[in-house]
Amino acid sequence: MPLRLPQLLSGPDRRAARSGAEAARALRLGAALCGTGVLHLVRPALFDGLIPRSLPGPPRAWTLGSGAAEIGVTNGRACAVVTASWPIIAS
Repeated sequence: MPLRLPQLLSGPDRRAARSGAEAARALRLGAALCGTGVLHLVRPALFDGLIPRSLPGPPRAWTLGSGAAEIGVTNGRACAVVTASWPIIAS
């Protein structure tokens, strides 16, 4: 479930409970995405065979690009969690 600022700010008690559960889910998702992204960059041979031959270019380029994209999504998600949680942290 994506974090939405209005959901987090909908009430003091519910806000604290929801933000903790959603932050934990976001942290697990971020760890999985970041770990997979790093694995794409460190051990690309594991993923090269999964790239369809119909895609243009060498499979290694697609593997490295998808690893970088996964790390980028992780960074964007982490920024969204911190930004959406800031009113809760500050109170």
